Amino acid sequence: MKKNIVLILIVAVLMPFYTAAAEPLPLEGKVVSTQSCPIISQAKGTVEQINYTVGDRICATSCIASITTVKVYAPVAGTVCMWGKAGDSIIALTEQYGAVACIEPTNPYTIRTKPQDANGKSVPVHPGQKVYLICMNDGKKTGEGVITSIGNDEYTVQVENSNFNANDTISIYTTPDHRTSNRIGRASLTKAGITACTGTGYIVKTYVTSGVEVQKGQILYETIEGDFAPGSEHLNQLTVPENGVVAAISIEKGKTINVNDVAAVIYPDSNMRVRALAPESVLCDYKAGDTVYIVNQFHDGNQPPLTGIIEKISQIPEQTESAYDMYYAVYVTVEDSSTLYYGMNVMVYTQNPYPQDHDGE
Repeated sequence: MKKNIVLILIVAVLMPFYTAAAEPLPLEGKVVSTQSCPIISQAKGTVEQINYTVGDRICATSCIASITTVKVYAPVAGTVCMWGKAGDSIIALTEQYGAVACIEPTNPYTIRTKPQDANGKSVPVHPGQKVYLICMNDGKKTGEGVITSIGNDEYTVQVENSNFNANDTISIYTTPDHRTSNRIGRASLTKAGITACTGTGYIVKTYVTSGVEVQKGQILYETIEGDFAPGSEHLNQLTVPENGVVAAISIEKGKTINVNDVAAVIYPDSNMRVRALAPESVLCDYKAGDTVYIVNQFHDGNQPPLTGIIEKISQIPEQTESAYDMYYAVYVTVEDSSTLYYGMNVMVYTQNPYPQDHDGE
């Protein structure tokens, strides 16, 4: 009888030690990213806008920054024939069609002549100068125009707002009263050809379609330089491939960015892990696939632990001061990481340390 009582006492004394052995001490860990994701620019240009800063959460397909585009405007009024669309290579379009778009002018005439007054003396003219026109055949038909180019001692007038005929001879004046003293040239009308609109790089966005009427100066499309796959979209936007956190921004607004430059670095949510160090003495208590429980080191007891799965255990020990005390990295995937922050210190338990209801009791 006495022997039984002694045995019971021994078991009672040793029971806590067996329980402790079955429940190893928690591991200290930290929230890390196993792999970062660089956001590499496919475009060349000037950084127009940066929409996020380091530490911001960002969603898949969000635009982290945008790059300025080149806007192409209609050089004349007329009817558009548009071949290009967003994502098209302008080189490819030009090789196939000769241009991105063509405009058949509403006012189909130009005048090419020397800058001379009524006495044949040379007079000054400049591109963009507005001029006033009158038909010398009948002295009645009038119109207006703009000097578009100067070269080889001649200048060209794009005729606008006129009712001239193809064989008319036109006098050109600097004032609408057609005073002889203000005449700067005279010549026959020339049939204006179709105006080709081109550019370089890729089309980012189009604003017109074939068959529409456009006015001079109306925007036709935007372009950007870069190296894009056929059919790419949002060419002037640097987007992220998946949800994550902005870890670094390496561009500045107003500065140039080139193709293959790293604009930013993202820590994707898919690569978020808890990394804990397990001493060699307790490695037998952990294995890949095990369920563990994650608790913030500043846990107040009101929030339930997070559930995680051990993804892997490193086969190589960490460097420590003691050669006899080896530690191995344990990586844990957390089911719901919405309350975790990079760098957060956590504890990893093999069993739920707060199994009771978390209602403040």
